[in-house]
Amino acid sequence: MNVLSKSDVFAENKLFATLDTTVRKVVWDTMPFLLSDTVGFIRKLPHHLVESFKSTLDEVRESDILIHVVDIAHPQHEDHILTVQNTLNELGASDRTTRMVFNKVDLYREKIF
Repeated sequence: MNVLSKSDVFAENKLFATLDTTVRKVVWDTMPFLLSDTVGFIRKLPHHLVESFKSTLDEVRESDILIHVVDIAHPQHEDHILTVQNTLNELGASDRTTRMVFNKVDLYREKIF
């Protein structure tokens, strides 16, 4: 997001490093658009935290295109993908155009069975 929007949004590789949705204007060639960065969906979110994530859910419902960024180096990345897909279904947002982008490809290690 920082590179695309030429901004300096706080980013850290840590769970709950940011809880607020961040929106920045981006111009790609001559096409302006808004880029929103939201917190990820979390499986089995404690009930007392649900209120904190309502703005994220609103952003998803109002989006034209979703970019699902996956930490491919995480050992449970497949479970994370399913959690997002299930959450989108529950929100009634599974019809949104979605593109999956893999982050941390340089750290990815293939599972050996």
